[in-house]
Amino acid sequence: MRIAAARALRDLYLPDFRRQRNPSQAKEAFDRDTISLKQLRDDRPLIELMHCWLQGEGGRQELRHRLMTSPLPHERAIAAFALADVSTSPAQQSCDARVLLRIITHPTDTSGTKISDDWIDTMWSAADALTLFDAEYVAPLIAALIRYKRSMPNPAAQQLAYLVGRLRMNQPFIIEWLIKLLITNPSQNVKARALQSLAWMGREVAQRTIAIISSEGNDTLTIKQFIEELALWRQQLPRFSVGDFRLDTPVNAPDPIYLRRKAIEALAWIGDRQTLRELDTECQYWPLELRTQWYISRDSIQRRIR
Repeated sequence: MRIAAARALRDLYLPDFRRQRNPSQAKEAFDRDTISLKQLRDDRPLIELMHCWLQGEGGRQELRHRLMTSPLPHERAIAAFALADVSTSPAQQSCDARVLLRIITHPTDTSGTKISDDWIDTMWSAADALTLFDAEYVAPLIAALIRYKRSMPNPAAQQLAYLVGRLRMNQPFIIEWLIKLLITNPSQNVKARALQSLAWMGREVAQRTIAIISSEGNDTLTIKQFIEELALWRQQLPRFSVGDFRLDTPVNAPDPIYLRRKAIEALAWIGDRQTLRELDTECQYWPLELRTQWYISRDSIQRRIR
């Protein structure tokens, strides 16, 4: 939706946008002689940005500059989408994917790095823009980040978790990284993205087991069963070999409604008849928000297993 909105803005300002066929014929959608001073003042950053977009590959350097230095969050967001849109060759995509990944996590960032809300919005724009590239040029870069960058801020972990799911990156070490996020990272937002991506990867991945520390031996829990337990939230979770389950919740709201809703949503992708039996017996006691999401996921599961 964000990508579509950016392209709609481009077409609104440049409806005769024909750069791919014949850049010399591309024209602006407004008359610089009749535009009001106020409109020109208000729209100037957008007009200049659209002009860079109009230049196609020739505007890549300026788009990168605006993405890195503009003080305007909306300008940085559109610059990210525009950069991904004009990068067409393998060399351009590899280069600009690195730029966008640096927006998400800088080499010097650690888990303690503080990030402003405005910049987090830009990071999300960069993550969505990366989905416009061919996966073969983006996936190896993300895999290297996950393998070698041991510490990163939660917003970066959240967006990388989102990207590996969107790109269906199901290498074993990435699955293990998502599982570790889901168990040991205390942020509901990060956990939600991790379980969402695990579900996006399908039922085969959902049947992977997670080792449990138990006095009775080597017990395990599948990823699907773990997500079901998060959705149900009815008993204390076991101790896992990867680490203890951690979760930050407000003192006045110990029930993690958001995380449970995202778990129920994820079950639409990987749930089965056992899921229907388990959750149907409990859903009548849930808050309305969770019951509503369960009815939607339940319908998806039923249609999928018929």
